[in-house]
Amino acid sequence: MGTQQLVESVDKLTKSTTEMVDIVKERKQVLEDSAASAKVDAAKTAAGRQSTQENRDQSYNYYQQSLAQANRAKQISELDTVTDALRLAAVPAPDFHLPLISDLQIREGFGPADQIDVSAAQDGSTMVDLPTRSASFSRASTATYINKCGELTTAAIDEPRFEKQGMLIEGSSTNIHLFSETQSSYNDLSRVTKSDGSILFGKKTTKFTGDGSGSVQTVRQVIPVSGLTTGQEYTHSVWIRLIAGEAAIGLYESNANSSNDKSTLETLVPDGKWRRVSVTHTIQNDDSVNLQSQIRSANLNIAVEFEAFYSQVESLPFASSYIPTQDTAVTRASDILKVDAIYFPPTNSDYTYAINIHPLIDNLANYQVPVSLSDGVGTDREIIARIGKTWKSFGIHNNVFGRTDSGAGTLCVVLDETQKLYFGKSSFGGNSRSRGLIKRKTCGLGHWSNFYKDENWWGHLRDFRIWHKALTPEQVASLG
Repeated sequence: MGTQQLVESVDKLTKSTTEMVDIVKERKQVLEDSAASAKVDAAKTAAGRQSTQENRDQSYNYYQQSLAQANRAKQISELDTVTDALRLAAVPAPDFHLPLISDLQIREGFGPADQIDVSAAQDGSTMVDLPTRSASFSRASTATYINKCGELTTAAIDEPRFEKQGMLIEGSSTNIHLFSETQSSYNDLSRVTKSDGSILFGKKTTKFTGDGSGSVQTVRQVIPVSGLTTGQEYTHSVWIRLIAGEAAIGLYESNANSSNDKSTLETLVPDGKWRRVSVTHTIQNDDSVNLQSQIRSANLNIAVEFEAFYSQVESLPFASSYIPTQDTAVTRASDILKVDAIYFPPTNSDYTYAINIHPLIDNLANYQVPVSLSDGVGTDREIIARIGKTWKSFGIHNNVFGRTDSGAGTLCVVLDETQKLYFGKSSFGGNSRSRGLIKRKTCGLGHWSNFYKDENWWGHLRDFRIWHKALTPEQVASLG
């Protein structure tokens, strides 16, 4: 390890240590008080053991929780040094680890081995086990992504996509913007001429130059869309380099009654750099006849000059990965990533799982599912961690546990007597229903499907880990 890396590691350890000491100080007094009250709670719960068998079991669980609280308070109150605090927060090695950094290989955990077909006919008649294990992945179409070198890359059918933030997982989407990679991508010009532009991702782009005549300088494409409904959201995205002047990207809703025409514009930064920009428009009239993607001047008296390429319009409230088109719309299929439930401990056992999540955008209107455990039969046999607009939820049998702001970070679920979800500095929990009802078959990462609907994650996932024990709050806090 180099000197700089060593310094950074020491700084990081010092910061983590300081934070842990602060946590210990904050909780010390509260937990010391709970140690005294825990004995009273234990006595109360013990008194209920003479009721029915169900009540006796429940009382015993409360009794165990009270004793655990008391022991926890005693343990923390006796911390004297930073070393003690670090030992308390030390996270054990996971029993299962799927990094999702550059491949689908499982680094820790037992289970079925990967196999290779060595038969002459390649018909699966002779399969040989490999010394590796992997998660399963499928996608019924090609898809693009930005690789770790910053290049636009096309992944083949069933090929996973790994970007800087982790593995990219998306639902299905359709690009209805035609000729996304030719000069025909914007075929209606007003006071603008076009010519060959520079090279972007290995392809020659299109340059548009306005005349600064005192009127709006516009390039656009009319996109026929049937069945527009009030409230629908469409996003127009494009890679653009603003060279001179002031410009804006827009999505225009054209109506048979021109007085009902609506549009949404997003002003661009004139810095001469290539960047992907987007604007989202919400349909405001059911009788609108089409959409128009636009790039236009923002100042009528100044000539605008820009290059644009890789255009996209899709029925989403954000821009998903780029989908190339020619003369017809093209659909990208959903990413399906799964882990066999054999890697989880037996039903009714304590365990913890954690995953680092990075959504495409924060505050999504509809919830998403980074992790789901299900037998695919009914909602009474599922464990689902959801994320959505200004809230997170953790459901067992569809029970919602809590809400907080969304964003990137580590999502952690601890299943023991308390059953809690952690995200950042927030935690939710309190469901005491039996985990014995949950007959898991598969673990979906970024996708959940049962008999009546599908849900997808939109963003990046990485570092999925499982522990065959319940981590403590201090250990969860140190996960980041």
